[in-house]
Amino acid sequence: RMADICVSSHHGSLDELLADAEFKGLARRDGFLFELRLDQYAGLSLGAFHAAVEALGPARLVVTFRSPVEGGKNIRVAEEQRLAYLCAAAQLGTAYVDLELSTLNSNKLLRNPLTAARGTKHQPKFIFSYHDFVGMPSYEQLRDLRRMAEKLGADVVKLAAHATTIQRALPLLKLLREEGGWTRPLLGIAMGEAGFWSRVLGPVFPHPAPLAFARAEGSTTGTAPGQPTWR
Repeated sequence: RMADICVSSHHGSLDELLADAEFKGLARRDGFLFELRLDQYAGLSLGAFHAAVEALGPARLVVTFRSPVEGGKNIRVAEEQRLAYLCAAAQLGTAYVDLELSTLNSNKLLRNPLTAARGTKHQPKFIFSYHDFVGMPSYEQLRDLRRMAEKLGADVVKLAAHATTIQRALPLLKLLREEGGWTRPLLGIAMGEAGFWSRVLGPVFPHPAPLAFARAEGSTTGTAPGQPTWR
C-alpha cells in the first residue's frame, strides 16, 4: 500500500484552515490526510478544535501540538493545556496523535493521551517523534531514539533532523535501510532541500512509513524545512 500524503496546515487559525479552498478540495479526494498544528493557531479553544475535527473528519487527521523545545510556535501555552488537546484528539479518534519523546519522558506528563484513548470506539495510532532543527544525530543516537520509541509503545516512529548536505543524512539512511530487530514503521525525515529523497522514498524501506508530509500549494514554506508540495 502506498503512503497517504499528509498535508500540513500552515494557517494562523482553525477558521482560516476551514475556509481554505485547497484543503476543501483535497478533503474530497482519497489518499490525503491533514496535519493540524495546534501550536500555531491563534484563538484556539477546545470548542473550535472539536468543530474542526467534525468538519474535516477525524479519520483524516494527524494532530500535533508541538512543544516549544521541538519547534512549537506557541510558547505561552502551559504543558497541562497542551496535553489536554492531545487527550481530546485521542478521545475523538483522529487517525494519528503525535507525541514527542521528550514529552513522554517528562515528569510534566499530567494527563496521558495514551490513557485517554483506551476504550474509545476508533482508537488513534500514536506517532512518537523526535525533531532536531539544527543538525543530524549520529547513527547510534538515532538508533537509540528508535529503540526508545518502540519500547514506549509507538505505532509509528518519527525521527526528523536537519541535513545540510546529502552526505550528512547518511546516518538516517543507514537506519532506514535496517531490516531486522524493528517492529514499527519508521518515518525518517532529513529536513532541508538535501533531504527531499527521505520524504518521497519513505514507503520503499523495510519498515515503510504510512504517510508522507507535504505542504499546500498555497504555502511558500510549509511547516518544516524542505517540505515539497503535495502535488
